[in-house]
Amino acid sequence: MEHRKYLGKVALIGRVNVGKSTLFNHLAPSKVIFRSLKKGGLNKYRRSGRTRHMNSHGVIESPQPGATRDRLYGRCVLDDDHLCELIDCGGYEGATSVDYWQQSMVAIAESRLVLFLVDGSTQAHPLDLEIGLYLKKKQIPTIYIMTKQDNKLKANDNLGEFYNRMPYLRDLLPISATTGIGIAELKQRLVNQLCELGSQSQQKIRAHTSSLQKEALLDVSQLSVAIVGKPNSGKSSLLNALVSEQRSCVAPEAGTTRDPVDVEMKYYQKYYRIIDTAGVRRRTKVSGHLEKISVSLSLHAIQEAHMTILVIDAAIGMTDQDAKIAARALAAFKPLLIVISKWDLMKGSILQQDYTKNLRQRHLSSHRFVPITFISSVTKYGVSGLRRVMANLTQMAAKRVSTSLANQALQTIVAQQMPHVISSFHKRIKFYFITQVSVYPPTFVIKCNVATSLKESYKSYVSKSLQQELGFDQIPIRIFYRGKTDHEAGEGLAEQRKDGT
Repeated sequence: MEHRKYLGKVALIGRVNVGKSTLFNHLAPSKVIFRSLKKGGLNKYRRSGRTRHMNSHGVIESPQPGATRDRLYGRCVLDDDHLCELIDCGGYEGATSVDYWQQSMVAIAESRLVLFLVDGSTQAHPLDLEIGLYLKKKQIPTIYIMTKQDNKLKANDNLGEFYNRMPYLRDLLPISATTGIGIAELKQRLVNQLCELGSQSQQKIRAHTSSLQKEALLDVSQLSVAIVGKPNSGKSSLLNALVSEQRSCVAPEAGTTRDPVDVEMKYYQKYYRIIDTAGVRRRTKVSGHLEKISVSLSLHAIQEAHMTILVIDAAIGMTDQDAKIAARALAAFKPLLIVISKWDLMKGSILQQDYTKNLRQRHLSSHRFVPITFISSVTKYGVSGLRRVMANLTQMAAKRVSTSLANQALQTIVAQQMPHVISSFHKRIKFYFITQVSVYPPTFVIKCNVATSLKESYKSYVSKSLQQELGFDQIPIRIFYRGKTDHEAGEGLAEQRKDGT
């Protein structure tokens, strides 16, 4: 276990495209970091030591301004004895970015120290002056940083110009998150200033330290839930309603969320990490580097999370694209909850049972076990019920069944419908035993004589029957069939012929 002292939160503030996300990824690296390439495409091969299952996505970096919009949190190890928590925020764009700047102001209020970033590759911008004056007026403890100083010989070229236009700047630190110039000095400044501030009580510091230590040790008691769906279906509104906080930016236009946003929620002594993801459109409609990266992160979140919530706009209904997203989650054997959002706008035009029946007939004929719930994030209708269903599904996915109970269920299932005859041996497939080997998802191994000869239709029958018999009626289960080798299977069937069985 780590024994580093937690020094508090630090917010990264600045106008758009000054390198906040690049610095965030350098200081608080994640398991997989997606980068936007100037010529397009994805590079997801940068890996580092952080391997937490709950928060395995990185922050999108892009030359396009405004890539980050919500508050994103990451753990930063400063030295052998200290760590802090960084908050990456959306860039300030003046009066047009009020909603995104509100997220930055919340981050400032949460933090003990601010890193104010300016772009050293250009001259001082009027928005830099505006942000600097705001921080100075509020007397917010700040470290001033000049980014994109990739060349040590040119690191001081624009310092004079910034000092002239912003005379209140103190010790503007030139850095490059790409080459590592100035990063060691920045970490040392963080340690010195955070230790000097010392404004948080020791009790809070110990609590945060314990929390981050658990994070480093892969706290499996915390369950991750990915919220996915098409753009503007109500995903961010649902996140805010679940955690009772304006945590994710919400706007009428589609595509507001880009980075996956993680928020912790406690419900009946259980901790959940709710992940709001970017909207997923049809592949032919995806355009631009940022959207491609956002979609990849959303699909990655489905694979990483313990459970998936698919949000569907009630007025639009479930489309083929929604069905593909649902199929991806079910193919990964994730508990899936379909949420029909904006139900208040339907104004009683259709009954919920009729809506559910139509949806299942058109898109879920093979997966009728998937639960469907209706909510309104505006009126909070159905939100408490959604929390209960979410808790039940995750509890079901963590359930373990005794081997004896599983074998009794399998015997009953086989007795009700015998497996087919193997034509080459003129004998039926014989099941020996079944046992559960893991959870998330519930996974079983069935030992039989010839696994390769088992038809898919019978496998489907066994799977659906076990779901009902063993109490997994609302989630998918995974089954592996293990048979003898062909030689052993032939000998076994030959012995059965001799015995007349």
